[in-house]
Amino acid sequence: MDRGRVTFDFTGAEIRGDLEGRNPPIFLPCLQTAASPLVAIDIGGTLIKLAYTASCGDGSELRFATFEKHRLDDCFEFIQAEGLVPSKDDFLNKLHVHLDKLHEFECLVSGANVMLKNIPGTAFTYMDGKMTTVDVSPNNLFPYLIVNIGTCVAMIKVTGNKTFEFVTTTNIGGAFVFGLAKLLTGCNSYDEFLQLCQKGDNSVLDLFVKDICGELISQKVCVFIVPIV
Repeated sequence: MDRGRVTFDFTGAEIRGDLEGRNPPIFLPCLQTAASPLVAIDIGGTLIKLAYTASCGDGSELRFATFEKHRLDDCFEFIQAEGLVPSKDDFLNKLHVHLDKLHEFECLVSGANVMLKNIPGTAFTYMDGKMTTVDVSPNNLFPYLIVNIGTCVAMIKVTGNKTFEFVTTTNIGGAFVFGLAKLLTGCNSYDEFLQLCQKGDNSVLDLFVKDICGELISQKVCVFIVPIV
């Protein structure tokens, strides 16, 4: 294994638990328990994201966890409790644990490619409250577009295993929406914000065709012809 590079065998891998739940683990039957669990950490502008391996009897699981950025100490306590590193001080001082800095978007593209090629249920549609998985052929995967919604939003065109290019970016992302939500609702945490989203009704604020043209007009198909000068 090269420094900073880990090779997984994804044969028989599957998503376990509730597919519609938050952060369901990925079962890896061909990954045996390592002496030291593997952990990756991404400290973003709004959230801290963790991916780590853990033993689960007949194999291993790739598990995920998130923390708000201001809860950095809670994140370190979680890492210590899970036995991912010997202690919080060791992690902070880079002792007894090897840390490698990797390019964020290279990791994002590589991870998306691996998931789409090897993990059933990775691709799905969500319409009218119903989730439907989509079969993706590894031989017909490219090109596709990643819309990475983080503190900012980045759109990335992926044309190969290690080939991608930025299409566009915007500053309106998770941090902007969370800040707006705090001003409008008074919520104090990102988790509370997500819970409010599940209970909310966007029709209270969104402007629909019927609001402009009336209820009867909105039920008909309107065709607007724009002259080309």
